Amino acid sequence: MTGRNKIRICVLQSCIENTKGAISEVDPYKKPEVYDKDGEFEWHTAYIGKATSASQLVALAAVRPPYDVYLNLCDGAWDEDRAGRDVVEALERLNLPYTGANLPFYEPSKIEMKMAAQYYGVQVPAWVHIERAEDMESGLAEALAPPAHGGLRFPLIVKHPSGYGSVGMTRDSKVTNAQQLREQVSLLVQQFGGALIEEFICGREFTVLVVEEPAAPPPGSAAAACMAAVSAGGSGGAAAANGSSSSSSSSSSSCNGKQGGAGAGSKDAAAALDPDLSSFRVVAYTPVECAFGPGEDFKHFNLKWSDYETLSWTPCADPELAERLKEAARNTFVATRGISYGRCDFRVHADSGDIYLLEINPNCGVLYPPGLHGSADYIMSLDPAHDHLAFIRTIIASALERHRLKQRKVRPAFFRRPPRPAATVTAAVATAAAAAAAAAAAATQPNGNANGNGHAAQAGSGEEGAAAAAAAAAAADEERSGAGGGAGGWGLRAVVPIKAGEVVQRNEQRKHVLASKGFVQRCWPEGSRQREWFDGYAYPLNDDVWVTWSDDPNDWLPLNHSCDPNTWLLGLDAVARRDIAPGEQITIDYATFCTGHMAPFDCCCGAAACRGRVSGADHLADWVGEVYGHHVSGHVAARRRAAGKQPQAGASIATATTTTTTATAATTSTSSGANGIATSNGAQH
Repeated sequence: MTGRNKIRICVLQSCIENTKGAISEVDPYKKPEVYDKDGEFEWHTAYIGKATSASQLVALAAVRPPYDVYLNLCDGAWDEDRAGRDVVEALERLNLPYTGANLPFYEPSKIEMKMAAQYYGVQVPAWVHIERAEDMESGLAEALAPPAHGGLRFPLIVKHPSGYGSVGMTRDSKVTNAQQLREQVSLLVQQFGGALIEEFICGREFTVLVVEEPAAPPPGSAAAACMAAVSAGGSGGAAAANGSSSSSSSSSSSCNGKQGGAGAGSKDAAAALDPDLSSFRVVAYTPVECAFGPGEDFKHFNLKWSDYETLSWTPCADPELAERLKEAARNTFVATRGISYGRCDFRVHADSGDIYLLEINPNCGVLYPPGLHGSADYIMSLDPAHDHLAFIRTIIASALERHRLKQRKVRPAFFRRPPRPAATVTAAVATAAAAAAAAAAAATQPNGNANGNGHAAQAGSGEEGAAAAAAAAAAADEERSGAGGGAGGWGLRAVVPIKAGEVVQRNEQRKHVLASKGFVQRCWPEGSRQREWFDGYAYPLNDDVWVTWSDDPNDWLPLNHSCDPNTWLLGLDAVARRDIAPGEQITIDYATFCTGHMAPFDCCCGAAACRGRVSGADHLADWVGEVYGHHVSGHVAARRRAAGKQPQAGASIATATTTTTTATAATTSTSSGANGIATSNGAQH
């Protein structure tokens, strides 16, 4: 990477001018460029103020030529006057590639760390959290209760409940009796509004730097070049993100034997919950022991920032302990939704050898100049395979690859239909009104009907009849209002080429808004707007639970129907059924996930196989198994099995029909013309 091919890095640092926090007085500026001795990168630095972070980032984003990546070293806490989370918010809003923590990982509380780590089998010291000043007495009573009744054992240590840089901690934060405990808790509650009381783990202290690596960036990309340079420099030892390592079960105890962990051992070490994170692997650098000088046994504020010369740093020489520490660090990183890098601090119990997590530090202090090293810098200086330059290359590569992967493949778009002649609209009004009257009369008389595709429809239920009546009445109202002429509806449009088999809309491991049928019947009466939306846009997970719409329009993903769609289901995900071109509307066949509750509608998708009329009974037709095979929802598959219907093994992406490959911007997938609310994961018709 030389000349014009150099990666342009903009280093973001929290400006300390006119700030008054404790950290501002002692934390020096970082100097990442000093570790790039051969000038591999092009460096620029911007000092960001908390009050001006948004405007500064907007100005930086407009610089030409643009910066390739932002190395974000801003680490101000929520209650500080230094830039921090606000910088990440601006970077996200401006869609800029950046290193360091994202919003979910930026500043987890110590309680959130403990909960997440315990579920991943990482032990933590027993604790009591005093959340508010009014909880101080009850919290002290809980901590001082007899151990047999859940109380803590001395010695104890009192900490900031969120915490950063040992703020609020002094040598007196470690206490050995009730009076000392009360004094220290009172100080932190007055200063920070709360306090965390933990059992003090007697033993050695270690710190482990965890770094995210892209597993396979595209060949020829800047991310691939960075990782190639890392490999050429001897960096290695990557741990698989899907967790190939494991450890045996171990009990949890503190220095006085109190259990503080919820689970032991590790299954699927460092296995990310998010399926999209399989593109990254989690690497734990060599653990380093922090040894304390005479009279010290934990890092309080002055020791960390002023008297640090008394600390000594040594790589862990015990291979078995080093691997256990690495595994605990990887699990903690993934449990807390780690991004880019983070440093984990651990205590190893002096008697049992058990490992206890003290905390994870997202956006930990790093890349200080030589002579002013922080904990993470000592780790890199003592690990030949992962020196400072290798670290810089890795986090840059990860930032670029993560940015590439998070770019949207589809976006909501309004698809307009061409206006129709006035005579056509008048005729449509009459037809729709007649259909509404007929549907209303038939709503109480279940009977069989043709479904518009030449297949015999299932006998209609009262629920289906009511839905049909509502749909027909809505169509008549729409025609009268003129909405059917020159109007259209919302849908999803591809913004990049999408290959057959690619996930188009990720629904696995994603939030859904759910409603039970009982709730709908109780709270959304017939004729209400919510009930109309439910009838038109909700889809079932089973006979009683439905996916509905979010109240946040940013979550709406209106996925329209086509009788020859370009996506189908793979589990909960919508996957490309064939190659999809930019600008093409994303469609799916409602028969693959909607059942009897869905209001029927006339389809105008334009496919050669268009069945004209789409209804909730379609999911039981024989052709669903022939065309879509197993690419239907679990609920539809269960209903088909109950009806004696079986999928055809031949249905696959390779054999998908390709009658209609493009939906133009002038045509919606259906004839309802609804500008309606899509569900959070998207049915609109």
